[in-house]
Amino acid sequence: MTEEKVVLASSLQEKDSCIVQLKEDLDKMTEEKVVLASSLQEKDSCIMQLKEDMDKMTAQLREKDICIEELKQQMAQQMVGQAAQTSSSAHQHETLVTALNEKLVASKTEAEKQRCHIQGLENRLVDKEQGVAGGKEEATLEAEKTIRRLKGELYTVKDKLKLERGVGEMHVSKCALVIYDICL
Repeated sequence: MTEEKVVLASSLQEKDSCIVQLKEDLDKMTEEKVVLASSLQEKDSCIMQLKEDMDKMTAQLREKDICIEELKQQMAQQMVGQAAQTSSSAHQHETLVTALNEKLVASKTEAEKQRCHIQGLENRLVDKEQGVAGGKEEATLEAEKTIRRLKGELYTVKDKLKLERGVGEMHVSKCALVIYDICL
C-alpha cells in the first residue's frame, strides 16, 4: 500500500502541477482576452470614427453637388441672358443696317434727282449759249450772267452730290464695319 500511496501522491503532485499549469494558462488567456477586448474596443472606436468621417464627407459631397448644380443653373441663365442680349444687339444692328440702307437709297434717289436737275441746267445753259450766238448784245450780257449763275448752280449741285455720295458711302462703310465686328 505504501507503493500505492507513493504512486497516488506522485499522481496527485502531477495533477496539482497540471492544475497549477492550467491556472497559469487560464490567467494568461484571461490577460490575452483583456488585451484582445481592449484592442477590439479600440478598433470599434476607430471604425465608429471612420463611419462618422465618411458621413461628414458624404454630406460635404452632397453640398458640393448642390453648389455645382446651382452654378450650372446660373451659368445656363447667364448664357440665356447673353444670347438674348446678343439677339437684341443683332436686332439693333439689323435696324441700324436697315436705316443706313434706307439712307443710302434716299441718297441715291436724291442723287438721281440732282442729275436730272443738272441735265436740265445744262440744257438751259446750251439754250442760253445758242441765244447769245444770235447776235443780240443785251441777250449776250444776260446770257453770260445766266451762264455764270447756272454754272455756279451746276458746280454747287455737283459738289452737293459728291458730298452726299461720300456720306452715303461712309454710312455703308460704317455699316460694313459693324456687320464685320458682329461676325467676329
